[in-house]
Amino acid sequence: MNTLGQRIAALIAAQGPVSIAEFMTMALHDPQGGYYATRDPFGAAGDFITAPEISQMFGEFLGLWCVQVWHDQGRPAHKRLVELGPGRGTLMDDALRAMRVAPEFLNDLEIVLVEASPTLRDLQRQRLKEWGDQIRWTDRFDESLGDRPLFLLANEFFDALPIRQYVKTVRGWCERMVTADASGALAFVLSPVPAADITIPPDRAFAPDGGVYEVSPAGLALTEEIARVITHQGGGALIVDYGYDASGFGETLQAVAATASRLFSRNQAKAICRRMSTFLLSPRVQEARAPTSMDPPVRAIFSKTSDWSTARNAFACRTPIRPTTSGKPSSGWRRRSRWERCSRC
Repeated sequence: MNTLGQRIAALIAAQGPVSIAEFMTMALHDPQGGYYATRDPFGAAGDFITAPEISQMFGEFLGLWCVQVWHDQGRPAHKRLVELGPGRGTLMDDALRAMRVAPEFLNDLEIVLVEASPTLRDLQRQRLKEWGDQIRWTDRFDESLGDRPLFLLANEFFDALPIRQYVKTVRGWCERMVTADASGALAFVLSPVPAADITIPPDRAFAPDGGVYEVSPAGLALTEEIARVITHQGGGALIVDYGYDASGFGETLQAVAATASRLFSRNQAKAICRRMSTFLLSPRVQEARAPTSMDPPVRAIFSKTSDWSTARNAFACRTPIRPTTSGKPSSGWRRRSRWERCSRC
């Protein structure tokens, strides 16, 4: 167990089991040992590869979507472009390149990157340095971003937000917690007291024993706030993730290391994520009276597979891939500046 795991185990020993949401927050964002706070997790040398790292077309299409929504809404002035969890800044770089087709969109645009990791902020500053003072950073999406038209992008962001899990038992729905066993190793345990009835939506009542209900209070609150801003100020949000159209009763929590799934409770220093569900997000959008995924201004795109090999092969055949900064070929998957068929074609 690493140092962060030891500190988490010591906290549990002193205060008792913690919720999965608390565990995820510490494992991913602890300033000294948190996964995102201390490393660059992307690319072939990291733990996962996201769509912007495969093809510049992904970010360019998202950028053009923003321009189209802006045009459809009468080209409002003093707008704000926000990306949640911008990684290395690759998606934003590609989106801004595509947005040059509409100089008026860029003229008075404020760009905000919502990023808590100092390591990733440094990478973003380096990639996006040409935009200078037009870009600013913030740790979270808050009320300061609600005063003008909002154009928001989020790629594989919501799946890494902390969640709570509840398991159906003969006693009712009991929250799954993280504890430390006799040897100090982290393990799951169920709360001895069932959750209050109000915690579980009524349509979950028919779940079989052993069924799991997952919810992200942070994700729901954030979705509601984004929808509220767009409802009152205009703009649009494009959320891209992998997941399901409806919720079942199985758990989706996983750890990822070297692009492969790992045992969650024993890999607290690796990436932790889950599969999303449109069922969990769309009610909050509707409550805020913003358009839903059936209407362009607030759209959620969910892939039903997280199989990296399938996604990689689908993109690789005719994908423009950026060259390395040295100009020399690099090993593994890379982005090149021209159309090129892969060796499998």
